[in-house]
Amino acid sequence: MDRTKSVKNKGFSLVEVIIAIPILAIAMLVIVYSLLNTSLVSKVVSNKIAAKNIAQGIIEKMILHGYDNVIPANYPDIEYDSPNPMYLDEVNQTKCRVIIRITGYGTANAGSSSSLEDSGANWIINEWAGDTLFIIGGKGWGQIATISSNTEDTLTLDSSLTYAVDSTSQYLINGGKTIEVTTEWTYRGKIYQETVRSAIIHW
Repeated sequence: MDRTKSVKNKGFSLVEVIIAIPILAIAMLVIVYSLLNTSLVSKVVSNKIAAKNIAQGIIEKMILHGYDNVIPANYPDIEYDSPNPMYLDEVNQTKCRVIIRITGYGTANAGSSSSLEDSGANWIINEWAGDTLFIIGGKGWGQIATISSNTEDTLTLDSSLTYAVDSTSQYLINGGKTIEVTTEWTYRGKIYQETVRSAIIHW
C-alpha cells in the first residue's frame, strides 16, 4: 500500500529571524561602505587627472609665451577666490588653487670663486645639488660649474671658478628657468596636491 507523505513548508522561527536581521544589516553596511569608498577613489583619481592637465596647460602656455616673458609678474598664483578661478570640475563647482614657482635664474647679490648668493631666491635646501650652474652675463660670463649644495639663498660649487662672481653676474641653473606648477584642492575635508615640473631653456 502506497503511502503519500505530506511535506509541509516550514517557515523561519522567531529566533532565526532575530539572528538574521543584524547579519543582514552588517552585510548591507559593508556593501554601502564599499560603494562609497569606490566612489571616493574614483573622484580623487579624476580630480588628479584634471589637476595635472591644468598644470601642464599652464606650462605649455609659458613655453609658447617665450623665455623672456616667463616671469612671476606674468604668472601670479591663482587663488580660490580669483576673478577667474580654475575648476577641476565645473559641473560640481570644484575649484582649485594654482601655485606657480619660477626659479633657477637671476642676478647674484654677491659671490666668490666657489659660491653664488641670491638673497631673493628662496630655494629649497639642496634642491640644486648635482645640477649645473651657468654664468650667462656680467663678471664670470661663460663659466660653468657643478653645484654641490645650496641653502635658501647660496649655491656652493664643487670646484672653484676661474673668475669669481659678483653682483653683476647673471646665472641660470641647468640652462633655463625651472617651472613648478602645483594644483591644490580640497575634497571631503582633505587637501590634495599635484605638481608638474618642467624647464624653459634659454637658447
